[in-house]
Amino acid sequence: ASMAAMMSASMGGGAPELGIGLGLVLLLLYIALILAFIIANLGMLWSLLREGKASIGEAFRAGLSSLLPAFLAQLILGIGMAVVFGIPFLLVSLTESVALVAIFGLVAIVALVYISVKLSMTNALIVDVPERNPVSALQGSWALTKGNSLMIFLTMLVIQIIFSIIAFVIMFVLGLVLGGVASIDSSGTAGIGVAIVMMLTYIPIILISLILGPCITAAIYRQLRGTSAGGAFG
Repeated sequence: ASMAAMMSASMGGGAPELGIGLGLVLLLLYIALILAFIIANLGMLWSLLREGKASIGEAFRAGLSSLLPAFLAQLILGIGMAVVFGIPFLLVSLTESVALVAIFGLVAIVALVYISVKLSMTNALIVDVPERNPVSALQGSWALTKGNSLMIFLTMLVIQIIFSIIAFVIMFVLGLVLGGVASIDSSGTAGIGVAIVMMLTYIPIILISLILGPCITAAIYRQLRGTSAGGAFG
């Protein structure tokens, strides 16, 4: 009995360490997946800007070499956003005025959307320009989108709305069909299958949305470069 108690205590004591270890492994796996996606995204964008005239290996190397500049560009942007909007928001919050906070929030949202549109070509410039300078890419995107911000915003908005409607209809119809199947089966087994199918359905929808990003960016970037002779990058 004492031996069993000691083994139980030993296993119980190791449970937290096991949970922490498993959590770290999952965290590292998640980070690796994010990095892989970013590299694939940048590599696809690089390949699209060359009209697909590149091998998979070349696209992967281009994406890998663009990873750090793209990360630094987003880091600079994030710090800038935090300083420009975060600090004023904290100061406005101290006034305890709900109306003032609401107004500042609306203004901040509009400004963030505008800045996001202006800097939407940053990754395209990073993969297209040999120097891959994050600061120059941010400045170049701002200059390249001059006079076309509304067009870019409306294009991305329309595409996003169309894709969202299609995805919603697919998920809604699939949910009705599979829900009907699950309601017929009283054992509950079909319900598990329905949940699995619904989760698997999200995978191609997410993949399509991830592929659309570089395609839209490449198309807009080529259009802007074609109509902006003498721009920031020639």
